[in-house]
Amino acid sequence: MRELATRKGGFMTSKYPEYLLKIVRAVARLSEIYWHKDCFKKEFKFAENGWLPALIQFTSSYSYERQGAPLAYRRLSRNSLENVAKGMKEPSKSFPEDVWAEFKRLAKEGGIGTNENVNPLTCSENNRQISSAQFVLNLKEYEYNILMWAEDHIREGKAEDATDDLLGIRGVGWKIAAFYLRDVAHHVAHHYDLEEEPAWCFQPVDVWIRRIATSWGSIIGRSVEENYDVAAQVFIDLAKAASVEKAGDLNAGAWVLGSQLIHDDIDKVVTNWDAFTECMKQNCQWNTAVTGILRKITVDQG
Repeated sequence: MRELATRKGGFMTSKYPEYLLKIVRAVARLSEIYWHKDCFKKEFKFAENGWLPALIQFTSSYSYERQGAPLAYRRLSRNSLENVAKGMKEPSKSFPEDVWAEFKRLAKEGGIGTNENVNPLTCSENNRQISSAQFVLNLKEYEYNILMWAEDHIREGKAEDATDDLLGIRGVGWKIAAFYLRDVAHHVAHHYDLEEEPAWCFQPVDVWIRRIATSWGSIIGRSVEENYDVAAQVFIDLAKAASVEKAGDLNAGAWVLGSQLIHDDIDKVVTNWDAFTECMKQNCQWNTAVTGILRKITVDQG
């Protein structure tokens, strides 16, 4: 079990300036863009259709979310899983090897490398890490369904155990494990009243989260630098201080802000209310323009 001393504790709410908490609450609301029914719910509706859709969703939508992974891997993983599993009610013993062989075949046809050392579909008996296809073979009690397995662990308060297990999949690190569990937790919350515990299991830290955590940390006296644990704890502490119900919402909202909305200095936007609201206004203008063009395209193609 990993030691997480840097994630313990926190600051008294009185130490946080109100202007910062105001920004934090606003950023958390941006998670509604990420969780929108036409995007997020659609993905999970597909994953609920059985063990194969759940495995495809995890592998293609989450396991390749590491820096430098070719976008083509998502398509290749989906195609290889679908091709091999066609007609299967449950994964066969040779399923992981067959999927990996199919992935390599499709990659070779497209002139794409396979990056075997960190590819989540790499099937090998010579390494402690396993492929995502091998992982589901161990989930017989969950009908080989990784989504069902993750939901159960979150409901039972075993998110830390789930994190440790996910880290056993080749290419899956702390960010990807937390990314998947955060989204599953939000999906499960529609049906159950649950807590994100322990909170760090639901805090993926990518470049955007780290940058925002660094800006916020400088205000509240936390040195983030390249420390994943401290960055996650900054989000957890500020979410609690700002009365944000789920720290995962703050995380998702910050990702939307950093990766999709900011066209200016990120440090200024997340630490200055006027700069934040100006950023929102600029995006409203872009949204209006795009909507207008879409209407014209629809008419032209009608």
